[in-house]
Amino acid sequence: MHIDYYSILNLKRHCTKDDIQKAFGKLISTYSIFYQVKNINLIILCEAYEVLSDSLCRAVYDKYGKEGIKKGVKSDKITIDPWIYHGDVIKTYSEYCVLTNPISCLFIKSNGSLLIDLKKKECCSEILKFPLKLTLNEIFYGLIKFVSVEKKLTHTGDSKSNQTQIVKVKVPRGFPTGGILKSEISNVNTILEPNQPSYMFTTEDIPHKDYKRDNMNLIMIKNVSLKQALFGIKINIKTLCHKVIRVNITQVITPDYVKIINNEGMPNMYNLTQYGAIIIKFNITYPLFMPITNETCESFNENQINV
Repeated sequence: MHIDYYSILNLKRHCTKDDIQKAFGKLISTYSIFYQVKNINLIILCEAYEVLSDSLCRAVYDKYGKEGIKKGVKSDKITIDPWIYHGDVIKTYSEYCVLTNPISCLFIKSNGSLLIDLKKKECCSEILKFPLKLTLNEIFYGLIKFVSVEKKLTHTGDSKSNQTQIVKVKVPRGFPTGGILKSEISNVNTILEPNQPSYMFTTEDIPHKDYKRDNMNLIMIKNVSLKQALFGIKINIKTLCHKVIRVNITQVITPDYVKIINNEGMPNMYNLTQYGAIIIKFNITYPLFMPITNETCESFNENQINV
């Protein structure tokens, strides 16, 4: 398949590196990057940016075309190894953010989190990492959380002590699990440590009694008997926003059957008008032994099953 990297970015061949940055930034903003990582058009867009933003790759592409990039170039005077796009659109976007962010170097992980570049300059502040456990309700609504952190201080003479500080962390609605949040506070001991430390928190989901999160969706496992699987069941679902939804299942529940309740899951962090779904999966309990008696038959002939 013929691909013109310049056309993908809506650029002319004489474009500057600044033109490439601006064009890529404009086009990639039309995608929900973290939920479209397998979108073929997004992957091709990022591949085009990777080639044209690299001076060597662009020179090879301009002279030898896409085949020269993919297969490499070998001659008596020059040898250029083949180049293959890694396919990680999040990595490409994070590197773009580093080049275009005038404040600090940020990397964006595949789960949507922001991460400071650890290859920082010597003048940058110290980075301290801590876990941050959050309930699904906290993530659903978002919050500002005050966290007590402890840091070991080294004094003159190699004596050590601990310093406790309260850190304010802003958790956006729908923030992904495993994401990294950053919070900065002033160090009270400015003589010993003049730089302000950067506190980074890796989020973890606290187990919920009903749900397990899968991106924007909430997974619920419902145990049902064979009788309920065959003749139906009524379930009351309590959502994270405290709504009660009555689900009436009248069809036979097979092992691979799922019930999907749309727009009742976690909010989309990048578009708060969008919500995931509640997905109910069923675990059917089969009896080890069930004698065929009149009582058993009458039980299975009941029309209403109360749960």
